[in-house]
Amino acid sequence: MDWAGLPVNLDLAFSPQHRDKVYAQHMMRKRGAQLWRWLPRTAALCVCEASAERLDTSAAKDYV
Repeated sequence: MDWAGLPVNLDLAFSPQHRDKVYAQHMMRKRGAQLWRWLPRTAALCVCEASAERLDTSAAKDYV
C-alpha cells in the first residue's frame, strides 16, 4: 500500500512527563466526533497504554 497522500493523525499522551496528566482516553474524547466519522471508513485506531490504564480507555470508547 502506498501511504503517500493518506491522512495520518497521531496524538501522543505521555502523562508521566506532563504536569497536567493527559491520558489516551482524554485524547479519544477530544477527537470523538472525528473518530466516529473515520472508523466506518476503514480507519485504524491504535491505543498503546500501560495495563493499569486499560479500564479507563475501554470506558472512553463509550464516548466515541
